[in-house]
Amino acid sequence: YNLQEFVPTLRSSTWNRLLNDPAKPLYNRSTSGIYPPGSVFKPILALCALREGAVTEHTTYTCTGSIMVGGRRIECSHRYGHGELDLRQAIAASCNPYFISVGMRLGFEPELHDDCAMLGFGSAPRIGISTAAGVLPSDAWKRKTQHDGWRGGDTANVSIGQGFFKVTPLQIALMTAAIATDGKVIKPRLIRDAGDGTGVKDQLEIAGTMDWSAHDLQVVKEGMYDVVNSASGTGLKVAVSSVRAAGKTGTAEYMEDGVKKKHAWMILFAPYDKPLYAMAVVAEDSDFGGL
Repeated sequence: YNLQEFVPTLRSSTWNRLLNDPAKPLYNRSTSGIYPPGSVFKPILALCALREGAVTEHTTYTCTGSIMVGGRRIECSHRYGHGELDLRQAIAASCNPYFISVGMRLGFEPELHDDCAMLGFGSAPRIGISTAAGVLPSDAWKRKTQHDGWRGGDTANVSIGQGFFKVTPLQIALMTAAIATDGKVIKPRLIRDAGDGTGVKDQLEIAGTMDWSAHDLQVVKEGMYDVVNSASGTGLKVAVSSVRAAGKTGTAEYMEDGVKKKHAWMILFAPYDKPLYAMAVVAEDSDFGGL
């Protein structure tokens, strides 16, 4: 919306038009928009699975284009399959069957669920303005809200950032920062003026530290580097020659009035070797995250 419409005074007709606009231009999506994260969640699953020994960096899976879970076929973004992939390659290619197989091997509770909680999912960040908590599901949550227990299909959905799992862009940015800072969960804050940025990083308040090993972080970071820089990466379009960056694309599907729609995600941290910035971008009702 046009900020000039707010000065010197805001007309009631303008305010009512903005309030009733179906696109919700006054809605702060960065802190209160709630979305399924899609494939940008896969690095967290990878880190948890590596720590718990469910997989190693050399664990391979042959993707044929889909995977069966409880009689339900879940498609891969690559219609004819990716063939045999290891973990780093699966991150770069964002292979759904690979990560569903990892998630089913690991399970959602308690380890992956607890990692999500420690990263801040399911909790509203306190930054002085309204923020949303999203939804961090569990067996207890599902029994209470859906009157049904947790099933294998729920684990498969969460493994690729779908199903009941809902997040805000701010939460995903903090998740990305945790990977970039080798496991530091940063407490977010609003600042009036960053100036030239000098000293801002030193003033960060750390809410916790994830139990991720340096080796496991390196494996996942290399996969995220390939997302942006490898020929097989899904995020090649964000690469720039002057900055080495790592990232992850995501395509989150949802249903609205019986119509299948998508949100497109992109997370990124840079510079790759000594990260200073982490970001999360979501485009509502868009297409594949790499576009």
